[in-house]
Amino acid sequence: MSCPQTLRQALVLTGLALSSMSDGFIFGQMSGMINVLREDDSPIFLSEDDVSWIGAITGVLQFLDIKLAAKMFSIIGYHGVFFCHSVLAFALVVTGLALASLSEGYIFGQMSGMINMLRADDSPITLSENEVSWIDQ
Repeated sequence: MSCPQTLRQALVLTGLALSSMSDGFIFGQMSGMINVLREDDSPIFLSEDDVSWIGAITGVLQFLDIKLAAKMFSIIGYHGVFFCHSVLAFALVVTGLALASLSEGYIFGQMSGMINMLRADDSPITLSENEVSWIDQ
């Protein structure tokens, strides 16, 4: 099954747009936290340097979380991580299970390439014949 070139381009652009939007939401969470900490009536007194360090450390830890997730995937597999996340979400909020299943499908699909690069066992990534032929075109 071959797709026309314009359809492929549209799918790639759509995927990149969704990925950029997701990354924007992830990194944008810090800006709200930083603005609250900078307010004069904040219960926690922090200097501008302290707030800057908090923002920087939060950003760096997000990349370390990807490495930790890759290690977990190599130990217990993809289904185990999904099961653990779903159980935790269900224990907190019933609607969290539905949101977790939606987010897991999107996030794991988006991050699978990065996770495969960072897997702890360093086994080679194999592609099916269909994937290879699609890439070669």
